[in-house]
Amino acid sequence: SGLAVSRAPDPMYGEIALVTREEATDVDDKTLCHSIEVALKKDGISATQAYAITTIDQIPVTDTGKIQRNRLTEAFQEKQHAEIKPTAPVQSLDVQTQLIQLYQSQVGAKASVGLNDSASSLGLDSLSVVKISLNLEKILGYIPPNFRNLSISELELTAAKPAIVKEQNSPICESKPLGSTNQNPSDLSFFELLKEDFDTHERDFFSQGFWAIFNHRFGNWRMSIKTKVLRAPMTILYNVHRKLVQIFCGIKLDYTVKLGRRVKLEHFGGMILGAKQIGNDVTIRQNTTFGIKDLSNLNGKPIIEEGVNVGTGAVIVGEIKVGRYSTIGPNTVIMNDIPPFSTVSAPESVCSSKSEV
Repeated sequence: SGLAVSRAPDPMYGEIALVTREEATDVDDKTLCHSIEVALKKDGISATQAYAITTIDQIPVTDTGKIQRNRLTEAFQEKQHAEIKPTAPVQSLDVQTQLIQLYQSQVGAKASVGLNDSASSLGLDSLSVVKISLNLEKILGYIPPNFRNLSISELELTAAKPAIVKEQNSPICESKPLGSTNQNPSDLSFFELLKEDFDTHERDFFSQGFWAIFNHRFGNWRMSIKTKVLRAPMTILYNVHRKLVQIFCGIKLDYTVKLGRRVKLEHFGGMILGAKQIGNDVTIRQNTTFGIKDLSNLNGKPIIEEGVNVGTGAVIVGEIKVGRYSTIGPNTVIMNDIPPFSTVSAPESVCSSKSEV
């Protein structure tokens, strides 16, 4: 049919599906994108950008007719490098055009982006939203609050009068004992927070990540009950539920971690999230560890700033700070500060199936 499926490395997802088609193949982009996403969802992959489509003159095959997938991956990577070349300065385009091009680059060929579209209405996944936020700061000079729900025309208006964005890098107040107060975000009520967390986890009642965060929110909410005697039954309920979350969901997230809004635990299992602080719009995946570096400093835990995207198997330890909107690749070990808007990936290891004599 003139189509071949392989794989390609990706700095954000670790690996993506690569669909290569021949020039003469008669299939439109929209139909192809839809078919790919249906196939990915059957494999449990809901990320709308976890694939790429490329075109080639002729799909390479062996003498026996087997597709040479390694050559397809190499050709795709070479094409990517060739496309990275000096172009006209982005500043030469007006804000509206830059925004439309930015959103279109994340949507791809499956839809056309208009002025009334937003990240929410387009159904973009968490990684795509992070990519947009990185570029919004370059285009607008700052990241508007709740930008995911603002249309392109509304974002364009904010460029004329940029709001003063308050940095969220201020140190955490240590005047009161850790865990002695309700540290849930104060701009929403407890039930409003739960609704937002439920929406963040795609309204999936059986999402293990949602129940781990529910337990965290509940653990903080009970601290608003000032009388210890009245709070005691809530504390027992919190501790029982916390242990159940650890056993059945494989997630350890104590209420003493200062947790922002719209934090998404995208997968589950092997999560030890002993950070000092986790900011807004952070996405975390399975087998992730946040915690101390050594026993000499039991309070030396990391701060994960807003918008950070943490890949599978990442380890972030010590009294460090991961800067906002950074991407931490799969199986990466972080023990030093990471500047904002960074992309960190583990070195690739090459394994050969051929034995050497």
